[in-house]
Amino acid sequence: MVRHGLLSTTNPNEIKLKWSRVPGFKFGEISHIKNTEVEKASELWEWCLERNTNLMSLNFRYCLNHPTISTLLLGMSSPKEVIENISAIITPVEESLMQELEKDFTLP
Repeated sequence: MVRHGLLSTTNPNEIKLKWSRVPGFKFGEISHIKNTEVEKASELWEWCLERNTNLMSLNFRYCLNHPTISTLLLGMSSPKEVIENISAIITPVEESLMQELEKDFTLP
């Protein structure tokens, strides 16, 4: 499971850098964020860049379309993030792109 803002519009490596500045924070040891999650999020981010696709839109569309995901919780701490989230949710994502995503990342 990839979480903790790693699939936002920010490069996941920037999120990792931000968290690594917290004193005593170590990925996978005392934290809830694992290096493997950052690596997977970075792969997805690069994949989206190659296809000129917004990672957050793709993430939201996958969650909203998935039959076993019944709830999508969004965290927002500023008006800018509210606008970004709404924009990502209403941005259409081609079905062929979703199929390619599921194939390339072996998603259920």
